[in-house]
Amino acid sequence: MKKYWKIIVVLIITVITVGTYYIRSSFASRTVPEFEVKKISGDEKELQDLVIHGDYNVNDILYSFKILNGKTMNINYDSIITEIVELPSQFEKIMKEHKNFLRQKVLNPGNFYEDKAWLAYAEYEIENTFSGMTNKNEFLIEVLDKKTNETVAFEVAIPDGENYYTININDVQLLNGKVKVLTNNFSEDSSEEAHLYVFDLKEKKLIRDDVILKNSEGVENGNWTSFSINNDSLSLKPSEYALFLLQRVQEEMNENTKEVEEKILASECYVYNFEKEVLEKINHEELGMVEAASLHNSTVFLQNQIDNRLEVVPYDIETGTWREKILFNVPQTSENTDNDDLHAEPFITVLNGKIYIINAIDDGYSVFIGDLSTGQSLYEGKIVAKHKKINQYNDKTYFKLIEPKS
Repeated sequence: MKKYWKIIVVLIITVITVGTYYIRSSFASRTVPEFEVKKISGDEKELQDLVIHGDYNVNDILYSFKILNGKTMNINYDSIITEIVELPSQFEKIMKEHKNFLRQKVLNPGNFYEDKAWLAYAEYEIENTFSGMTNKNEFLIEVLDKKTNETVAFEVAIPDGENYYTININDVQLLNGKVKVLTNNFSEDSSEEAHLYVFDLKEKKLIRDDVILKNSEGVENGNWTSFSINNDSLSLKPSEYALFLLQRVQEEMNENTKEVEEKILASECYVYNFEKEVLEKINHEELGMVEAASLHNSTVFLQNQIDNRLEVVPYDIETGTWREKILFNVPQTSENTDNDDLHAEPFITVLNGKIYIINAIDDGYSVFIGDLSTGQSLYEGKIVAKHKKINQYNDKTYFKLIEPKS
């Protein structure tokens, strides 16, 4: 009997896996609607090989889905194997060419850097203890020379690491033999800091820890400061700049919807130069409030939506000048609707010189693609849920990412 124990274990695991697969996939197929994009105007080629990522939340269960070429491409639990082995598209080529480098690494684009000659990785390490999660207060730095296939790896203790309950890596850059890691550091007193840690590859040590920006304002009378770093966190490629947006926010009760909504009281926008290690504040007082901001190459796009118009104001970092304001007409919903998602902020992203906007409307979600160089509308469409149960309740759809198919 003992010599068959391995076979028995494999059979048990197989039965559990297959059973779980059919149960979960059956439940998902009956619960999650199929999404598709219907054209309203413009060129459908704008959606070609474009992947729209979203989450569908029903009864506090979250399902992820992708829409490719206007139709649902994948929903979680369609395949457990796919769920396990699916890679973020940014890592597919690296997996083929430098598989060993990716072993035992967190495949988050913000932790990586890649150019023609180098591949770099940074990780904030934690260790498990019986009392819970305890910070090791160490960075793991690893850099691969693609030409020689040689790797430099070392661990470095974080200065004053005990003062932070968590550190999130936002971006990694490699410049002149220095690995530069941009992080959000959160303290026990609810304050947040943006740090730049600079590591010397030759010496294998940390040579500088700079606090770039600090948000020390806590929550007071329903007011707080929102702190976001809006660089292209999905890209592994070299970046010259990082974009910071600070917003003072106030909670207010909407008397019509009886829901708490957020109102922006003040906003500040900053650009950080990785090479010069200089932080510049963008003077946008004449433009008024900034609801959102995006960074593409050396241009910052400040955004405000007023009714059915989205105002986008480009700022050229290199010249320090403002370009002409761009106005996009975007779909607006009526007040009489049962779509709870209408109270959420629209999803807006900038990709390859185009702006993408997904917003909740009465009977679905609008999709808008505009050209940032001309201000012209390139495509308008509507995302609709097919085969959705009429009596479905407590369901919400969130769109979180748009990227080209690899």
